[in-house]
Amino acid sequence: MTRIYKTHNSKFKCNIYPIWMPQFRLFTSTEIYNNFPMRESGNMKAISSMPEMLSAFLASYHHCELGEYITGVEYIANAQPLEQFLDGIYEVIVQVKPDLQTNEWIAFIISPVEIISELDERRITNLTEWTSFSRIENRIITDYNFEFDLDDSYIYSEKVRSWSDEQELFVHNSGDFAVEIFSAGFSFYTRKTDLELVSAMRNKSFCIIDISQRSVKEVVLIAEWCREREYRFVKLCNDKDKIAITHKFFDITNVGTFFPGIVTWKYWDELEFEREEFLEQIPFGNPLKPEEKKMIFNTYCQEEKYFNLSLLQYSQTLSGEALDHGNRNIKFVTYVGIFDEQECEIYFEDARKN
Repeated sequence: MTRIYKTHNSKFKCNIYPIWMPQFRLFTSTEIYNNFPMRESGNMKAISSMPEMLSAFLASYHHCELGEYITGVEYIANAQPLEQFLDGIYEVIVQVKPDLQTNEWIAFIISPVEIISELDERRITNLTEWTSFSRIENRIITDYNFEFDLDDSYIYSEKVRSWSDEQELFVHNSGDFAVEIFSAGFSFYTRKTDLELVSAMRNKSFCIIDISQRSVKEVVLIAEWCREREYRFVKLCNDKDKIAITHKFFDITNVGTFFPGIVTWKYWDELEFEREEFLEQIPFGNPLKPEEKKMIFNTYCQEEKYFNLSLLQYSQTLSGEALDHGNRNIKFVTYVGIFDEQECEIYFEDARKN
C-alpha cells in the first residue's frame, strides 16, 4: 500500500504560525528567530508566505512585515506515526517562551500536516486539517476544544433546516436546561463583509433631521408627509430638536433591530434614506451629516462591542483559528412550565410500552 501511494520515501511537514494573543498579531520574522530554536534543529526553518496563498482567517490577522509577507516556521520530520509527529510539534511549542504581559498568551496555528515526497518535497496528501493551539502559562490547549468541549452529559442539538431556531444548544441529559457557547473570533474578511452589509442596511433605512429652527406647524407637516408615504416619524427622547424618518419596517426593540426585507438588488439600491434626492423631498428641516447621525444613533443602540472580534456560535467557528478565551460566553437556557401529569399520562404510557 505504501508503494501505491508512494509514501515509502516520504516525510511529514507542516507550518507553524505563532500569534500574540489576544491582539491577534502574527510574529514578525525577527520574533520568529528570537523565539524558535532553529539553530539547534535541522528540521525547522523560517518561511514567508503571501497572504493570498493562506487561509482567510490567518491572512486577516494583524501583520506588519514589509511587503505584507506572513512569516512562519516550517517543521519537517521523517515519516512516523502521526501522534509522534504531533508530539514533536508540542516540544517545539513548549520551548517558545517570550516575555508576556498580564493576560497575554501565544497561539500557534498549525497548517494541515502533509505527507511529502522525500525526493522533491511534492505533496502527496494531507493528514489533518488546520488546528490552533494556545500555550497559556504551562498548559497547551486546543483552542476549539477548549471553547466548546463539554462532558458527556451534554448533547449538541444540531440544526438540520435553515429555519431552525437560531440557538445552537447543548442540551443537558437531565432535560432541565441547555447551554449555548459563544467564542470570540477575529472578524476576518468574510465576517467583516457580513457586518458591513448589516451596517449598510441600517444606514439606508433611516435619516435624522434637525428641526430646531422649525415651527410646530412645520414639524406637523413633516409628520403628515411621512404618513402619506408610509414612513415612520420618530421623536428622539434624548434629542428634542431632532427627529428620525425611517422605513416602515425599520425599528429598534429590546429583542433586536428589525430591517426591511430586500427582494431585489434594485430595491436595495433604491432604499436610501440618505440619498440627496430623498433628503431634498423632505419639506422642512436639515439632515445631519453622517458622523453626527452615527453619534446620535449610538446613544440609542450600541454597535458591535468588539471592533475586531465577532461572537461566534459552535457551527461558525473554524477548528484552525485562534480564539480570544478572555471573551468566551456561556448562556444558560431553561424553559419552566406547569407540569400536568394527567395530560402527559398518554406519553408516559407509550414510553412504558417501548
